Amino acid sequence: MIWRARLWFQQRLLQIGAVVFWLGMITLMYLYMEANHLTVAQLIEQMETTMRDNWYGALIFLFVMIVLRPFTLIPALVLAALGGRVFGVWWGFLWGMIGATISAIGPYYFGRLFASRHVDESTFTTPGVRRMMHKAARFMYRNAFASLLALRLINAPYDIVSFVAGNLQLPFRVFLWATFLGNISSIYGFTALGAAVEGDITDQDFSLNAELIFSSIVVLLLSALIAWILRRRQRYLERLEHDKIMKG
Repeated sequence: MIWRARLWFQQRLLQIGAVVFWLGMITLMYLYMEANHLTVAQLIEQMETTMRDNWYGALIFLFVMIVLRPFTLIPALVLAALGGRVFGVWWGFLWGMIGATISAIGPYYFGRLFASRHVDESTFTTPGVRRMMHKAARFMYRNAFASLLALRLINAPYDIVSFVAGNLQLPFRVFLWATFLGNISSIYGFTALGAAVEGDITDQDFSLNAELIFSSIVVLLLSALIAWILRRRQRYLERLEHDKIMKG
């Protein structure tokens, strides 16, 4: 019994280490917030001040987006809005695209650590309560690029999508390319929203740039429309394939 437990531990040492590291980073983050009596909003405000007042603000932003964000569970789009507020639309969009795209790599490989050794069509045939989840996973597995792009366009939970893509062992190039393209609309949309707030929010002395808000809404709606078209096209192809199988 002891040797079986030891073997199980040895086989999963890397996975256990990854989970411990992730939980440790989250714990350190919240201990820091607790020690300094900070809420998440106050922490983001503190980061904004630091980035705005220092020449290396962009480096801080990229470090937070790429290294800290996946462990602290701060949504990528919140930081994209922060980047727009600090750096403006275009520089904020550039740093946001770089940071968000690179930061997706960590959860992707984290998911691969827990992937089954062999993934094929039979992996997703489990009946019962998990059928819906398996159906979604099967769709992602068979239509990697289209499904990932659609999920990014509708702003599905960022790190969960990355983790699932890694867990399903989707090709890394496909994952990164779909993530990059899917990020364009959401990063711009939230960067523009952040840049649209002009003035001091804490003192309630601010104004809104109507043009930036309008452009943000238009881009986000277009991305949702493209995602809907991709999903309908994929359902159509699935029906054609199903009819072909039934006739064959």
